[in-house]
Amino acid sequence: MEYKKLKLEDLINKAGEKKGDKYVEIYIKRLDATIKAKEPDNTLILESIDILKENAHESDLHLVYNSIIEPNIKDSTLHEAYNVSRPLEILDEIFSLGEISNIAKTLLKNSGYEDNSVKLVEDIKN
Repeated sequence: MEYKKLKLEDLINKAGEKKGDKYVEIYIKRLDATIKAKEPDNTLILESIDILKENAHESDLHLVYNSIIEPNIKDSTLHEAYNVSRPLEILDEIFSLGEISNIAKTLLKNSGYEDNSVKLVEDIKN
């Protein structure tokens, strides 16, 4: 298979494109409903990776909590209704551990963190 080579002009043309926020809709089977999330930016991804060194679940909570925009899981009345002391705990009340992990994986995959987002075409010999 022949691939297009990335050229300087392509990169220069991309620089002029407007970079707006991107959103994804994720279906939660157990709840038979969707959530809307903002694709995580580099800062949020790097923060989550840093937290991952200590605790994988906390890393997922941080990424998911700061990405979901609908429903508004940051609403204080929601936190009061579930009697959570830490805002991130609301996710453990709403979603299962597997769902939280899969939401985080989906967000990362959509941001280019997937096994097939890049691949070796051929070994280049000097």
